[in-house]
Amino acid sequence: MVRLMGILFSFICLSWVAEALPGDELYEKLQTAPTAQNAVLPAKDVLDALKDSGSGTVDLLMQRVGQAGANGRFDLAGALLDRVIQIAPNYTEGWFQRSGLFLRDKNYGEALRDLNEVLKLEPRHFPAWYRTGEILESLGSREEAQTAYQKALSIHPFLAPAEAGLARLSTRRESLSL
Repeated sequence: MVRLMGILFSFICLSWVAEALPGDELYEKLQTAPTAQNAVLPAKDVLDALKDSGSGTVDLLMQRVGQAGANGRFDLAGALLDRVIQIAPNYTEGWFQRSGLFLRDKNYGEALRDLNEVLKLEPRHFPAWYRTGEILESLGSREEAQTAYQKALSIHPFLAPAEAGLARLSTRRESLSL
């Protein structure tokens, strides 16, 4: 009976892992920041909350992902991220980090697939919207990229890379119409 309770407890804990996402109040502080300077802390708070796995195992694996990447062991980082996603499929950071590895290898289809998973789990994940825009822009899908950048900016109004992406697209559109 004790063993059964332990297994049940482990199952409940694993199903809880990484389901805690940033609250509405964090996003509201970010969206209503009057200046870029005022948005720095709320943006950091949102990103910190997104990285919070709620699991020591996942945290350890993510730490090893970082070490592997820093040492150029991207194959190992990918294998570790596969494990993170297996253990905690609702942990957006695992999907997001793996999309970055796919992007690094110019495997845009897989990167977009992982970003889609991130956005299904947390539609306000502004880095995922920005990265989606970046990929779509590189693929020549300008309107879709513009939409993704605008979505990122609707969540984080001072996200400089998304602003730069929109500016690039606007400049290209203007030069094409000349």
